[in-house]
Amino acid sequence: MTRTGVSAHFSAAHRLPNGTYHGHTWEVTAWFANTFDDALSLQSRLRSVLRRFDHKTLPDNLAWGEVIAQEIGLELDGCTQVLVARRLEGILAEWTA
Repeated sequence: MTRTGVSAHFSAAHRLPNGTYHGHTWEVTAWFANTFDDALSLQSRLRSVLRRFDHKTLPDNLAWGEVIAQEIGLELDGCTQVLVARRLEGILAEWTA
């Protein structure tokens, strides 16, 4: 099996359990299996999905990285894996189809 990976990022805020808000910048890597789309096309598709989150306040149901990764993966046809990372904090989450 061959795979192509592309990455992009978004910044968004979310509400903490105590009701206060704070934000993060997430690096997102999406993997596509057996695709003949070029990487720039795949990256454009990923960026299109991330625009929905960028510079927004995430709803409470999207406050966890694992849920964000799944949401992104399910929106990208042919996507087999999504990794979301807050690298400076050392926090990673992954979804696999």
